[in-house]
Amino acid sequence: MDERYRYLTQLLGPKSENEDLLLNLTRRVIADYAHWRRNYFPDDPIAFGPKIKRKFEEETERLMHELDIALSEMRRSFPFHSPRYIAHQQSETTLPSLLGLFLGTLYNTNIVTPESGSVTVDWEVDACNALLRMLGFRPSPNPHSVDTPDAFKQYEEQLRHEFGWCHLTSGGTLANIEAMWVARIVTYFPLAVKDACIKHGIALSIKLADGTESDIRDADAMDLLGLKPNESIYLLGRFTSAVQASDVATSTGHNGSVSSLAWQLLNESPFAPAKGIQDAAKQHTPVIFTSGAAHYSIQKAAEVLGIGSDAVVRVDMDEHFRLSIPDLRSKITDAIRNKRAIIAVVGMIGTTEEGSVEPIHDILSLRKMFETEKRQSFWLHVDGAWGGFIRSLFVDASVSGTRRVPFSLFSRRVFDLNRELQMPDPAPETPDKLGAWLYALWARHATTPEEGIPAVLLESLEAGIVDDDYQKVLQQLVHQTKLGRLSFKGIDDPRTLFAITQLDRVAEVKEFARDNVSVGLHPMSEEIDIQWPSDDVGLAMLATAAANSITIDPHKMGYTPYPCGAIAFRNDRIRHFVRQEAPYITSTSADTQLHMPIRHVEQSGDPMPKYRTSTAAAAPFTIEGSRPGSAACSLWLASRSMPFDREHHGEMVRASLLAARSLYEWLNRWDGLHERARVDKLYELRPYCPGGPDTNIVIFAVKQKNNSNIGDFNRLNDKVYKSFSILSEDGDRRHSYSQPFFLSRTKIHAPLYSAATTVDFRKRAGLDTDPAEYEQHGLSVLRATVANPYIWPALKSGQTDFIQDFLRVLDDAVIGVVRRPGDY
Repeated sequence: MDERYRYLTQLLGPKSENEDLLLNLTRRVIADYAHWRRNYFPDDPIAFGPKIKRKFEEETERLMHELDIALSEMRRSFPFHSPRYIAHQQSETTLPSLLGLFLGTLYNTNIVTPESGSVTVDWEVDACNALLRMLGFRPSPNPHSVDTPDAFKQYEEQLRHEFGWCHLTSGGTLANIEAMWVARIVTYFPLAVKDACIKHGIALSIKLADGTESDIRDADAMDLLGLKPNESIYLLGRFTSAVQASDVATSTGHNGSVSSLAWQLLNESPFAPAKGIQDAAKQHTPVIFTSGAAHYSIQKAAEVLGIGSDAVVRVDMDEHFRLSIPDLRSKITDAIRNKRAIIAVVGMIGTTEEGSVEPIHDILSLRKMFETEKRQSFWLHVDGAWGGFIRSLFVDASVSGTRRVPFSLFSRRVFDLNRELQMPDPAPETPDKLGAWLYALWARHATTPEEGIPAVLLESLEAGIVDDDYQKVLQQLVHQTKLGRLSFKGIDDPRTLFAITQLDRVAEVKEFARDNVSVGLHPMSEEIDIQWPSDDVGLAMLATAAANSITIDPHKMGYTPYPCGAIAFRNDRIRHFVRQEAPYITSTSADTQLHMPIRHVEQSGDPMPKYRTSTAAAAPFTIEGSRPGSAACSLWLASRSMPFDREHHGEMVRASLLAARSLYEWLNRWDGLHERARVDKLYELRPYCPGGPDTNIVIFAVKQKNNSNIGDFNRLNDKVYKSFSILSEDGDRRHSYSQPFFLSRTKIHAPLYSAATTVDFRKRAGLDTDPAEYEQHGLSVLRATVANPYIWPALKSGQTDFIQDFLRVLDDAVIGVVRRPGDY
């Protein structure tokens, strides 16, 4: 077995191959927990002994009997762990996450406060920081490294910069609702600040979305609603500083803290967060833009927030079910013209039904265009409930900082440059040779070689990671080029030669997620290369780092047990808004305000300072109050045992993506395989999305040959689906043992999916292209969620090709249905 499948040791296995390991580790958990109980005040009397247990043996027997019934009933559950289950978005769970859940359940902590979750509140911070890093956000500074005055000064400096916040939720629905809640507050908040500044004569300069500055009292309401999200977020602290610098405390007779005064002034405004958005919405109706493929929780959020589901405006999609940028541009333009408040644009990385990855990078470019041309920005929320963990493929295990580049990636650029710049020696293959190569490059292209690169900078590059010092080398190259001491074929800025682009990063992932697969029946099978992702999907995944908030569900592709969702915010300061308290001001300068993360370090004592790390209660900042510590424990142990990077968790994700690509290639070639085998088939298989799936969800359909009727098409696919599912919701109580494979289905229909979105598929499938026919019937298609981590290693080790086995069963099922047309 290939080394890259070592992740299998962290799973129970489809046949419980790791049963002994799970039993041993579970016993260890129980034994240690029981030991902890026994040794808490060991002299306390026991509650009951053997005599009492013998007297009430019938109670124990009843428990055992009811447990046996429960065990028997649970066997009717769907086998989500099996490589034969490719239906809904459920799959295997890892051993670390299972053990963490069990451990956390025994202790039954509540991560609502440090008192009720003295250990697990910190584990939530650790686990969520791991999620922030994976998503491209900056975690809060590490307080545990602070033990000296100098370290504390560095820590305070870090607190002045943006860092993210993430916390666990019960699932993606709550996470999406919270994101929309925060976006609504941040969007309308500047109107309250303007109100307060006008009423009390407070001068406050703001930067509009196009970069121009204005006194907030003179700014147009639409300009304020269109502030960049961070400008609105930092406005709270800057307003408090402006209050402190003014004489309003004297004029109002306020003798409390400046923070309480600032919040008091804000709450006088009808636009204050505490008063809701009734007045603001009357003047500027809210709107949320999302595609028709978005999860229904966005509409739920609009209703919960009181802005109504009509505020959710659906944007058209292309044939890949990705949000249409031209239509989004048109709808945003209309919203600005009608003076509507854009609460958020929601992009998906892994739509619920199709697994599509929407163009987050293009949404960001569109936002930049509106900022420059219309002075209108907006909150960008990414719903990564399904596909968020795919981003682990873009995280190198050796890179700890966002500006650091692994040599493996940098060397790709160097090899190309070596050829382009006609260097006589080969490009460096190891980090220790990089400095010498750069020096030789300098000497070859320098007009004055004696002005060479400083040795200290060359030495900094002789490591496995190219860090910030690399930027200093580039600056030196630029400086020397401008002085005429270097000439790279007339290139004015050498940084363009060495820059690591986003496409370089995508290419690195493509190389990682590349393999070959045999498609076709022996002896007519062929080896084909498969890889993930396309450039657009890769760029969209990387662009999530610039979003304002991201939903992610560890209980989906994080392979952890339910319930475990999460919401991540790029800027931790949003916590001030949801708690509705002004920040504590430590300086009169708005540029130097400190902001404490939920876990922080405090300094006390003089002249011998002491440092104490504490964690604030999460309850004031979350929609849910009590939350299970078991979920934090589960995700924490998973993140420690299988870090969320390419070399660990990413290997499982890679396996699922390649398995999905394999299924797509089989489906795409199925009709041709039949023709080569000279088998007269009565049906055709049609993958829905041309070019393959964006993630590991493959939607496809069965179509009877020479029949273009959409109604017949739908009935055929519905009938095929029934042979791949146990319809528990319809009262079918069968056990799942006799079911060889499981599939799900989805319904594509108007108005969420316009006729234009489906016309490409209908043409390729030979279906009626009349929009009216589609709008009457919609399209019923089959859906395979190929998230199981066992399918690909089983194929590559030569054990079982589950994809081919599935297609054989599918072929039998379809033939059986097609030969009985009256049944459908």
